[in-house]
Amino acid sequence: MKIQKRTTDVLTRYGGDEFVIIMPETKAKDAVTLLERIRGKIQEIKVVEDLPMTISCGIAQSLSEPADSSREVMRRADLALYEAKSAGRNCVKIWDETMSKALSDNDIETKKITKLQRRIDGLSEQAEKVFIQSIWGLVQALEAKDSYTKKHSENVMHYAVGIAKTMKIAPEQIDVIRRAAMIHDIGKIGIPDAILSKPGKLTPRERSVIEQHPLIAVRILEKMTFLEQEIAIVRHHHEKWNGRGYPDGIPNTVIPLGARIMAVADTFDAL
Repeated sequence: MKIQKRTTDVLTRYGGDEFVIIMPETKAKDAVTLLERIRGKIQEIKVVEDLPMTISCGIAQSLSEPADSSREVMRRADLALYEAKSAGRNCVKIWDETMSKALSDNDIETKKITKLQRRIDGLSEQAEKVFIQSIWGLVQALEAKDSYTKKHSENVMHYAVGIAKTMKIAPEQIDVIRRAAMIHDIGKIGIPDAILSKPGKLTPRERSVIEQHPLIAVRILEKMTFLEQEIAIVRHHHEKWNGRGYPDGIPNTVIPLGARIMAVADTFDAL
């Protein structure tokens, strides 16, 4: 560019991979001629074999009108550059009024899309909260049948969140643990009441049935992709450090941290 520009032109880097050439006393058609010459020379450069370099150029004129500040000229040149890139790159475009209108229309559409996305996000967040509260209601109804387990999930949530805060776990992960605690026993809805409420010792078969409740919970929740982390905690909150827990028998740090915290909170509430 330095070689191709005229002695009266001023070349400067504008930022990143963008450059500005100030061309005093130059008509638009002459600016196009210069930039096309520069574009042709740059295209002769091969960075990789058979892959030439390209350059997109935008031109704007200052007509010495009061409104034509340097900032406005740069804005127009930037619009022309945007038009050149939108047209497939490696070309020269001169600013005109239609570019400003097109960009304005595009801005309006972008704002509409952004507004719609925010509404959808808001509805999704609301739907997630409603789902969690619905599951929470089912868990509370399930626990209310037995005075021994009444408020168990609420207590586990309190203890688990307390442990997580003491460990200085990130707030967003504490929220995951809180939600997991709220729904960790939802799988018991698939266990017969006769087993859940049995006053005496469970038989090996009954124990095997009740140990299925984490997997039942996973089946209930698995379509809720926004609960992916919570589902992992719910699945593994009965695993043990020595690998003798259930349902998967995974040991030590293979168990998700949230599930380990939940196991401690669950055991503490059962004491």
